[in-house]
Parts: sequence; structure tokens; C-alpha cells
Amino acid sequence: MAFIQKIQGKKGPIYKVHYKDQRTGKRRCKSFSRRKDAVAFQDNVPKNEYLHSADSVSVEVAADRWIEVCETIGRRGREPVEKSTLKAYKLHAAYIKEMIGDVRLTQLDPQRCEQFKNDLLQRFPSRLYARKMLTSFKGILSEARTQGWLRSDPSENVRIVLSERSQPQHREWPTLTEIRVLLKAADRRAESSNKQLRKRWQRYRALVYVAVFSGMRPGEVLGLPWRNVLFDEGAVRVDQDLDEDGTIGRPKSRSAYRTINMPDNVM
Repeated sequence: MAFIQKIQGKKGPIYKVHYKDQRTGKRRCKSFSRRKDAVAFQDNVPKNEYLHSADSVSVEVAADRWIEVCETIGRRGREPVEKSTLKAYKLHAAYIKEMIGDVRLTQLDPQRCEQFKNDLLQRFPSRLYARKMLTSFKGILSEARTQGWLRSDPSENVRIVLSERSQPQHREWPTLTEIRVLLKAADRRAESSNKQLRKRWQRYRALVYVAVFSGMRPGEVLGLPWRNVLFDEGAVRVDQDLDEDGTIGRPKSRSAYRTINMPDNVM
């Protein structure tokens, strides 16, 4: 139970509210120069408790909490992030903690966040990557607000805008001639006189053909199970993929679930 302790300070009485932190179970106290402020705080300890905690919460602690939520329960009603996304988030969090981790959330203001943005641009040659880092930083502060550690978002108006020249260059796709050469090379190896080579490429050729004629992502091709090869319909169904660590996962978006018609020479 919270209680008020009056002590005599050098400049007058000090009123200390002693209470139990519901998050950690530890006893805490908060000081006031006026009794009525102490009473108001005591009456609303369950509501105000996070205000005291926020005084000492650092960006590092907030970043760790953000990672924990993304990994275990998901943010804002969404499912936990995919392993590849989590891996990127953890890397971002490590950089952020190194650069600004010891700063308390209560020390952050628009000017400090703007300076952090400038530090990102100076440290990372890629403007696109710096923007991704800033997006993760904003995610950390957003989760801090959810936790009650921040009243508002000091980074709300801090942005990194990409010009056309900083956008990723257009990828050069293989020409039809190059694709035909690729398919013929796969055919030759699958029909090789070398038994071991022929055996391997009779499997690999299927991967090459499916990738070429379906447009599926590499992880979707590698994670394609036989049950999703619809011979009667002349199609393949995508409802899973292979993650970077070799485990089977689900597609990242609803639109990734699809059925793709395939030509007869592939089926």
C-alpha cells in the first residue's frame, strides 16, 4: 500500500510517496514539494506508476522490449514477425543501442531525434539503409508509448526522404535468350552420361523449370511440397516457404498465398 512520508529538507518539507512498482514488485518512492501533489499521486498510483519508471527507462531497455514483443506476441494485434525480419530488427537494435542506448526516453525531444537521424546518415553510406534504421527507431518509440514510457512520439516529424537517385537501381532481368540457354544447360545435365551428375540434375532441373515458369521467390520454390504440385490442374499452390535457417515458414503476406498455372512441359 502507498503511503506518504514527510521529511524536512534544506529548503522546506519534502513529501515522499512510497509505493510498490507493479511491473517489478520493487518498492519505489517519488518526492514532491507540496503535500497536495503527493496526495494526488498517492490516490492514482496505479495510473501514475509508469511515470516514475519512465524516468529511468533508456533507449536500450525500450529496444529490448520492442524486440521481445516483435518476436513473441507481435505488435498492434499482428502476428510475431518472420525470422528474417526479426534478424534484421535485432541488427538494427544493436546499432541503435550502440549509438543512443544510454539515453533516457525522457531526454528525447525532436531536436535529439533529428540529431540521431543525422548521425545515421553520416554512419551509413546507404541512405535507404539509414531510413530503415530510423524506421526501427520509430518502432521502438512507438512500443515505448504502448508500454506507457512515453506520452508522445518525439520522432514523429523526423524523416529521411529518398530521391530518385538514392532509390535502388532497376534490376536487369535475364533475356529470353539467356533463359533458353539456362534451360538447355539444365536439360543437358539431367541427361548426362555421368550417373551421379544425371541423378542430381534430374532433381535440380525441376527447381530451375519451376522458378523460370512460375516467377516464385527462391524460398517458395525450395519450400514447395509435393502436395502443392497439382498435376490434375496443371498448377502449383504456394502456402509456405523455406526460411534462411532452413525451416519451413508461412508467406509474409496474404497476397503471397496463390495458385500458379504451369505449362505442360513443366508438369
